[in-house]
Amino acid sequence: MSIGESSLEAANKAPVSVCPGCGRELPEKFCPGCGEKKFDPHHLTLRHFFEQVVEVFTHADNRFFRSFRLLVTRPGFLTNEYMHGRRKAYLQPVQLFLVANLLFFLVQTFSVLEPLTTVLWAHTHAMPYQERAQRVVQQEISRRHVTLEEYSARFNAKEKTEAKTLVVFMVPCLALVLSLIYVFKDRPLVTHLVFSFHFYAFALLSLTVLGVLLTAFTFAWGDRLKQSTPGTPTYIPWLDLSIAIILGAFFMYYLFRSLRAVYASGRVVSFFLAGGIVVVVYKILTLYRIFLFFVTVHELA
Repeated sequence: MSIGESSLEAANKAPVSVCPGCGRELPEKFCPGCGEKKFDPHHLTLRHFFEQVVEVFTHADNRFFRSFRLLVTRPGFLTNEYMHGRRKAYLQPVQLFLVANLLFFLVQTFSVLEPLTTVLWAHTHAMPYQERAQRVVQQEISRRHVTLEEYSARFNAKEKTEAKTLVVFMVPCLALVLSLIYVFKDRPLVTHLVFSFHFYAFALLSLTVLGVLLTAFTFAWGDRLKQSTPGTPTYIPWLDLSIAIILGAFFMYYLFRSLRAVYASGRVVSFFLAGGIVVVVYKILTLYRIFLFFVTVHELA
């Protein structure tokens, strides 16, 4: 037997690698069945571990930064990319929304701006449903035999937890409105849902940035923004109006450009639709607060 034949036989008798994920034969670097990478003893070294850490922050997270950059600079682009099947390079709509939601509530731990959580005092004194809220709270206080201060403290703490998961309630509401506006456009319903996820991701990102800026402003003008009584926010008309105008401008910017990009609406139509949808968004926010109020009351029961 020649040396060449011996080498060939040895190669044929060499053990076939098995995928550590699904158990299939693994002739290549990656498993054709599940995509798992071929195991190598080098993978168990500290060097390889830190190589992966570097890769996460320099390569894998490119989707994260790219998605948020395009969300802000090219409204509607991500929705169109998703609808045309170009999805691998970006975070999925739900992922983008969840990351924006996480960033928002992380900032909420030190921010003075709390647009998505409403203290009990505001539910019972500053909302369109305040009379109904007052009756519900009075019933709960009587049933529990606790003081208003005790119930308020428990309610406010519980609502902050509930708000983190209930924010998504607003997404299908906007999608429903868009489906009614564009009922004759013959667009798949998922278009409106993806659009809504992207809009609320942008809205949460805007609120996050505004919260950071407002908190910094508070440190400079803190005495004017402090609460006079625990649970009773100081009402500053010019500040509330300024916040509403800034948010309205941000939302108008996003909606005008994204409506033109996704639904091919004209400039004039997009402008008026963007204004109308901003009003709808604030109405949805009121519905969200009502929903959050009753869910929190129920959870405390």
